[in-house]
Amino acid sequence: AHYWRAPAHASNPGSFHAIFHSDVEGSSHGAAGGHGWSKDGVNWEFSSVNAFDNVLEFDNGTKVKLRQRERPHLVMDEKGNPVVLTNGAGWKDDCDHVFTLAQPINTVPNEKSDSSTVRHKETDSYFEAE
Repeated sequence: AHYWRAPAHASNPGSFHAIFHSDVEGSSHGAAGGHGWSKDGVNWEFSSVNAFDNVLEFDNGTKVKLRQRERPHLVMDEKGNPVVLTNGAGWKDDCDHVFTLAQPINTVPNEKSDSSTVRHKETDSYFEAE
């Protein structure tokens, strides 16, 4: 699991987030991840949809299904916003080789601050504490 604290702003002192290896939807044969959030770091809520799954969509529209996608980690920008998701990954028909996948995250401006929320394209859900 990878934990981080969202940047604070005037109306929100910051919230804690976690991204982890868990196919919460049961749709990606275990090659997916979940998202949890907490205002205090003690009491947590968890999304019922996958934060990422085993399908990669490239800029040209090509889609590739992965056999595995584990060990999620987020790369942050200078303001503390997630900008890249990395995973240990494996191609669908290759059980011997794994690689590090670095996937830019689709972000949209947050109207409440200059930080970003992260949108999961397939489910149209956002990585943002309510």
